[in-house]
Amino acid sequence: MAKRRSGGAAELPFVALMDTMTNVVGVLTIVLVMIGISLAKAVRKVLSELPPVSIEQVQAAQTQLEQANAAREAVRSELAVVKRDPHSDAKLNTDMLAELASLELTVKNKPLPPVDIDSLRAEVAKIEAELKAKTTEAQQLAVERQRLSELLEKTPLVKAPLRKIVRMPEARDIPTSADIYYAYVIGNQIHLLDPISAKKMVMDEFHQQSAKFIQQTIKLKRGKTHIIYDQAKVVEHFGKLNLNVRGQKITVPANRTGTQLALHIAIDPAQGGVTITDPLAANSEWQRICDRLHWLPRAVLMFRVRPDAFATYLRARELADSMRLPCGWEIEGGTTFDVALDEFEVNRLENPPPPPPPQPNVPQRPPEPPPPKRRLD
Repeated sequence: MAKRRSGGAAELPFVALMDTMTNVVGVLTIVLVMIGISLAKAVRKVLSELPPVSIEQVQAAQTQLEQANAAREAVRSELAVVKRDPHSDAKLNTDMLAELASLELTVKNKPLPPVDIDSLRAEVAKIEAELKAKTTEAQQLAVERQRLSELLEKTPLVKAPLRKIVRMPEARDIPTSADIYYAYVIGNQIHLLDPISAKKMVMDEFHQQSAKFIQQTIKLKRGKTHIIYDQAKVVEHFGKLNLNVRGQKITVPANRTGTQLALHIAIDPAQGGVTITDPLAANSEWQRICDRLHWLPRAVLMFRVRPDAFATYLRARELADSMRLPCGWEIEGGTTFDVALDEFEVNRLENPPPPPPPQPNVPQRPPEPPPPKRRLD
């Protein structure tokens, strides 16, 4: 324990003073350290927020800074020159005043022409009327465009028709011994015409009734005879019969000036035809027809196609070709077919008219060339 000095005065011990000073210095040191830490954090924050730059960017920035300093010095030099010229402002004011006076004199010497306000108003009114008319026309066009757009959206798309590829006939003759069957292509149907069966039907009926039709018997050499039949009786007999094949009516019309008859086959487009949907479908009517013709050794199928029925012909021809059936085609718009009955001869009902006498100054017509031969393709 410290002793008190004599005289009653209390003095601060040296040790206590040193402790106090040490505490103050320590507190200041701590404060300085904290301030240093705060400054270091602030510097790191500022540096971290700065965008990263390359050496080239730093050099470019220094170059720009040098250029800016040079420009600043140049401006300062110009300002110093201007300040050193006390007469520059007065000279500038004098020039401006002189130019202003010149403009005033020009205006006085050349006064502006008077303005016609009424004509300008009329012109403005005319332009406004034209603008209004064009605006109305544009609105009407917009309404019409909207209407056409709605109609276009409601109009169904029209599909382009499929291409119709038809092979042209090759140079391949039909055998002379071939049995030709005909397929009339009408619309979406095919009517098979069998002239061979039709002729057999007529000839069978004729042979059964031929004794009734004899008109004249001519004796020939070596005991042979030639029979001429009564045309009227033959035509009358077949007119009473109702002959048809596959819905096709068969008749034997008269040939009044000739000695040969022919059977006439008429096709009814409303019945007796085969509708072509899928020609390769199994057990279809068209497949059965082609199969039956395929097994006939001398059968040839000739398509007679209307100009508007080529799509149906192509579908039907697809199956016929797949079965290797000899085929050909030709354009035909009729619905009838005639088969000559050349196995017998009939009498003429009328004598043919005599040919016209040749006229001296009229050239004779050359004989017509024979029609082109039908081909297979």
